[in-house]
Amino acid sequence: MPVLPSNTTIPAPQQPPEPYLPTMQNPQDLLFGLLGLLIAAATLTVAYLHFHSERERHRVPDHSPPTVPSSLEVDLSDMATETNEP
Repeated sequence: MPVLPSNTTIPAPQQPPEPYLPTMQNPQDLLFGLLGLLIAAATLTVAYLHFHSERERHRVPDHSPPTVPSSLEVDLSDMATETNEP
């Protein structure tokens, strides 16, 4: 161990700082914080819904011909041979 002069003091080992636990000094801070989060969530929701509806409105429609299921197909060949006789 090194020799120190007689007027030198050895500092005591420092204790680790206490963990910071916030105390509720003003309960209104919590209410204002929650109100701010609610407003932010509502704003983001409205913005998303607006963007989604605008995108649907400006979507290019599908111009392909409609497909007819085979169960709905009608044979029109016999209609061409019919005559209107009284």
